[in-house]
Amino acid sequence: MLKREVLRGEIKARIAGDTTERELSWFDASLPSDLSRDGKTLLFGEVGVAGGSTYEAYVRGTDGTPAIRLGEGYPLALSADGKWALCQTHSPPVQLFLLPTETGEPKTITNDSIDHVAATWHPDGKRIIFSGSEQGHASRKYIQEVDGGIPKAITPEGGSEIEGALGIVVSPDGRFVNGMGKDGKEYFYPIEGGEPIPVSRNSSWGVRTHVVSGRAFFPCPESRGIAGRYYPGGLSKRKEDDLETDRSRRRRRS
Repeated sequence: MLKREVLRGEIKARIAGDTTERELSWFDASLPSDLSRDGKTLLFGEVGVAGGSTYEAYVRGTDGTPAIRLGEGYPLALSADGKWALCQTHSPPVQLFLLPTETGEPKTITNDSIDHVAATWHPDGKRIIFSGSEQGHASRKYIQEVDGGIPKAITPEGGSEIEGALGIVVSPDGRFVNGMGKDGKEYFYPIEGGEPIPVSRNSSWGVRTHVVSGRAFFPCPESRGIAGRYYPGGLSKRKEDDLETDRSRRRRRS
């Protein structure tokens, strides 16, 4: 008996006002990474046969215009102005670099012994925050200038084995980032130093929601560590249509 399985990653989006989903997939395994602030540009990766062994990064208009290949690597996040895609290499130790979404040349950000698991932009656009670990050490979160420099540790080492998979959630004002404490509990750590704040959550919408100073924000679904979107009034004002955006659907065909 022979059995053949084909896994396909698809991206569907429902923009406010739509009555049906839009098809935004490209090749055989499209995975969403980020949306531009105006919701018009989707950053996604191809991780199947078409993406090859190193994966490939693409951008595409949510209006359905054809995708544009940016280059090799897995995409993580768009810069605030939409001109740069933060990406990571595939082979360990995983490194971080930038791919231009328009004209320009790729830029190397890291070239060290740290294995960079996930990363996102700091709100100031000049720095990145990433989760990573050096050989023989536990994962922790760091901040580093985009133009280079030495990474600065934000969270303690050895908080938990799941620190690297926790995702990166940056407060809207750029002052805090989530991390695991040595007691196994999640905290918001001040990026510039100071005492961490215990995380409280609101899970009424079925997603992990973080509340700091009475303001709710949360990671985007399937974002692989992209910083959460911020809703000033909390989740009660979030439209249900938004929940469909960035959703990745996998189908199994035999």
